[in-house]
Amino acid sequence: MRRWGRAAAACGTATAAMAAAMAMAGIGWAAQAPAAGGAAPVVEGRGAPAPPRAGRPVQVVSTAAQHRSVTVTVYSNGLALVQERRRVTLPAGAVRLEYEDVPAALLADSVRLRILPAGAAELEQQAFHPATLTPAALLKAYQGKTVTLIETRRVAGRMQQVRVPERLVADNGGQIWEVNGHYVVHGPGDLPAFEAPRLPPGLFARPTLAWRLHSRRRGAVTLATRYLTRGLDWHAAYALTLAAGGASGELSAVLAVENRSGVAYPDARLRLVAGQVNSAPPPRRRFFGGIVAGALAAPAAAPPSVSAQRAYAYHLFTLRRPVSLAPNGETQAPWLHAVRVPVHQRYLIQSGAAYLSPMHTAGAVEREAVAVELRIADTAAAGLGRALPEGVVRVYGPVGRNAGESAGKSADGHANAYAGGSAGGTSGGRAVPGGDVFLGADTLPNTAVGGTVRLRLGQAFDLRARRTLAAFRVIAPRQYRATYRIRVRNGGPRAVRVRDDETLRGDWTILHASRKFTRPNATTARFELRVPAGGAATVTYTVEEKY
Repeated sequence: MRRWGRAAAACGTATAAMAAAMAMAGIGWAAQAPAAGGAAPVVEGRGAPAPPRAGRPVQVVSTAAQHRSVTVTVYSNGLALVQERRRVTLPAGAVRLEYEDVPAALLADSVRLRILPAGAAELEQQAFHPATLTPAALLKAYQGKTVTLIETRRVAGRMQQVRVPERLVADNGGQIWEVNGHYVVHGPGDLPAFEAPRLPPGLFARPTLAWRLHSRRRGAVTLATRYLTRGLDWHAAYALTLAAGGASGELSAVLAVENRSGVAYPDARLRLVAGQVNSAPPPRRRFFGGIVAGALAAPAAAPPSVSAQRAYAYHLFTLRRPVSLAPNGETQAPWLHAVRVPVHQRYLIQSGAAYLSPMHTAGAVEREAVAVELRIADTAAAGLGRALPEGVVRVYGPVGRNAGESAGKSADGHANAYAGGSAGGTSGGRAVPGGDVFLGADTLPNTAVGGTVRLRLGQAFDLRARRTLAAFRVIAPRQYRATYRIRVRNGGPRAVRVRDDETLRGDWTILHASRKFTRPNATTARFELRVPAGGAATVTYTVEEKY
């Protein structure tokens, strides 16, 4: 009966155009079962629940207002474990317990209920009811019954609503009404406005869990529920701000939780699990709307706001203070606070000979961009030494009048000039007004302690590579010999080092190379080039490949 107010509001809102059309026809609508004796009572707001018949369970409705505590554990695959406690009063005997304010995308077969203290009640049956209450569904529930309809008529020169009892014969793609011994047909979509004295069984205004149980005594009990649901997700969002010269930077991060479940979790104890856990597909496909989340940024705090620990084969991040997860929103909690880390920058060419088909004739040319990559060691010596969950890293840096003047060197000796001079640090060691600029972003995968973070920022503006297939011949079936020439030009003001990873196929042998190379894996020949400022560097090699 608690759902009646919402049902009446939904069903009583017929459009003005519909009302006017029915007035012209002399027919109006509102449905209400007549009371005994033919009188049609008017139901306002919530109706009082009917007294239970003998042997009929007493209905008890639990809402979020009875919430006592909730723990939400969110996984990075759109799954969450919700553990909630509510306090309710149960009568003695048979009880139908309806548990509202649950997400529509919960996995019904994962629901578990414990009633505390133990032994206070015995569970007999459990069910999950999605939101099924609509004006059309409510009207159909009165099929075959006489209901009170509202007709809009002109009375004494004014339009008035008049209640008239009529019988709904059928509602199958349209309504058939019995009016004064005749049958009046209304097509699909011609939904009448009507009033309902009560909500028929099986219609729910919101997703609801329901239990049939036997309570051994009257009194207050605690409902401890646990269920899995979809519609919640989380990710880490990092920001790396490079210092002048680019040889170091400050790394900070927040943990962002998205709640698209449609349900609020006030003052929740929030836990976030990093690592991929397997989950079986739900019994049937469920969908939830893609609503753009608004950011609710938590203020930075000096003490750590998140604790991290291992949980079986995964890592668990627990927020130290309760967090309220608003429906269809995003909540953020600070995690890393401006950790100073060394940054290593390098330039990369990663395409190689495999991308020039052997069917190309000699002289084929391919132009390639040179990528900018930053590397950070996840070690205690480098200022980190902690598990880093997957997330996007956005990189920022100060602006300089002359990037070349402020370019420094990273720990591996490579010149740092922010993407080849497209953005600098400071001018002569002085910051230039205007603040930092965005230099690029990349996704950081789950990284264990001791690993290396590699961030591909974008393409260097001042560096360009040109690959030429200088010679090609067929030695035998499925055996080729090709000569490649790669020329890298540097339009920037400082010399830089470029790593060229040539991807090769099959069983390959380099017969001749103009520079030394290494073989880091079975498909790569690696060349290191030093490209002078305003100049170019070239590497030429001949490779024989067998398939």
